[in-house]
Amino acid sequence: MKIDQGQNPLAEKLLYLAVVFLPFQQALSLNIGFPLKISEVLGVASVFLLIMEPHRSPHPFYGRGKLILLGVGVAISTLVSLLVDLPVQAAPGYANGFLRDILQYAGYGFLVLVVGWYMASRLGPEVIGKGMGVALRLAASYCVVQLGLWILGTSTALQVVNGTFQGGTAFGAVLPRNGPFLEGNYLGFFAGVGLLIALRRRDKIGVAAGIFCLLYSQSTIGILGVIAGLFLTMTLRPSGKATTALSFVGLVAALAVTFVPVVNGLVAHQLAKLGLVDVAESGGSVSFSLRARTFNTEAGLAMGIDNPLLGVGPGRFGLWQPFYADFTGLPPGYRAGIRPIVGNAYVQIFAEVGLLAALAFFLLIAGLLWRLWRQGHGMDLALAAFVAIGLNATPAWTGLPIWVAIAYLASVRMKPRVNSTGDLDAAHKDMKLSKY
Repeated sequence: MKIDQGQNPLAEKLLYLAVVFLPFQQALSLNIGFPLKISEVLGVASVFLLIMEPHRSPHPFYGRGKLILLGVGVAISTLVSLLVDLPVQAAPGYANGFLRDILQYAGYGFLVLVVGWYMASRLGPEVIGKGMGVALRLAASYCVVQLGLWILGTSTALQVVNGTFQGGTAFGAVLPRNGPFLEGNYLGFFAGVGLLIALRRRDKIGVAAGIFCLLYSQSTIGILGVIAGLFLTMTLRPSGKATTALSFVGLVAALAVTFVPVVNGLVAHQLAKLGLVDVAESGGSVSFSLRARTFNTEAGLAMGIDNPLLGVGPGRFGLWQPFYADFTGLPPGYRAGIRPIVGNAYVQIFAEVGLLAALAFFLLIAGLLWRLWRQGHGMDLALAAFVAIGLNATPAWTGLPIWVAIAYLASVRMKPRVNSTGDLDAAHKDMKLSKY
C-alpha cells in the first residue's frame, strides 16, 4: 500500500499510524498527569517533521478559514482567561492547578486542529479510510479480549496496559462497553465513523467490526447517528443497490426487535435514555439519564451567554459549572468530587472559547454537510450527518477521533460538474477524477 505522496514519506506514515492506533485513547496510554496517547505522540512527531518543510497540500481541506478562526479563538480565549480572577482556589478535577490545566487544554485544542489539517492535506480520504479499517479491527479485537476477561472475572488484568472498565446494562446484564476507550460514548462515536467509512470502501470485515463495536458500546447517540445518516443517504442519494441492501437490513432489524427479547430490550433501553419510554432498572428509570445529560448542557449555554466573546477559557467549564448549574431533579451530591464536563461539543466551545469560535466550528460542520449533500458520495454524506449528530453527545471537542472524521470529510474531492455544453465546469477542469 502506497502511503506517501512523494514529499515526506516518514511524516505521512506516522500520520497513517496515528489513524491506525486511534482507538487506544485510554488503553496503551501513558499516565504523565494526563493520558498520553499513541496517536498523539505519532501526530506530534509527524507535525514536527512537516512543519519544517515548505507547505504543500496534495489534498484539499474544505473550510480552512473556519479552522483557522477556531484556532485563533482558542489562543485569544486562553490569553485573556489567564488574566481573569477566579472565584475559587481549587475545584474537583483540577489537581494540577488552574494554570497548567488551561495550558494543557489549549494545547489539546491546537494539537487536534493541526493534526486534523495535516491528515486531510497530506493523507486524504483514501489513506485515512484504510487506516480506519485497520483501527476498527484493532478496536474490535480489544473489545473481544475485554469481554472475555470480564466473563472470566479477570477484567482488572487490562490495567496492565492502562485499560479501564465501564459497564452498561443495555443487554439486560452488566457488560463492558468502553473497549480501549475511557467511556462507551467515545467508542460509539469512533465505531460509527469507522462503520460508515467501511461501508463507503465496501470493506466487509470493517463493516462487521464497526457494527460489533457500535453495539458493544451501547451508545445511544452512536446508534441513532448511524441510523439517521443512513436514512439521509437513502432519502437524498437513492440508488437501487443501496436502498435494497439497507431495506433488507432494516427488515431484519425490525424482525429482531419484534421476536428477539435481548434486541427488544436494547431498543427499549435506548428509547428510555432519550426519555421516550420509561423502563424500570435497578429500582429506578434510565430516563433519569436524560436529565443528567441535559444538566451540564444547560449550564454551558448559560455560561456562554454570560461570556459570549471569549468564553471562560479552555477546560474551565468544570470550574465555573457550580455557579450556573440547576441541580433541580438530581440527587444530593450528584457527581460530587468529579470534574464536570459539558457532554456537547458545540456547547463546550461556546462556553469555553466563545461565540465566534463556536460559530466557526458549527459552520465548518454545516459546510461539510452542504458540500456533500450537493455533490458528494452518499456514504460520505451519511458520515457528515453522523458527525453533526454525534457532536451533541461528545464529552470533549478535542477528541482526536472527531478530527480524523473531519479530516476525512474535508479532504474528499467533489465530482466535476458538467455545464450545459457538456464541458467540465471551469472550476473543476483541473480536478482529478477519483472514487474519493
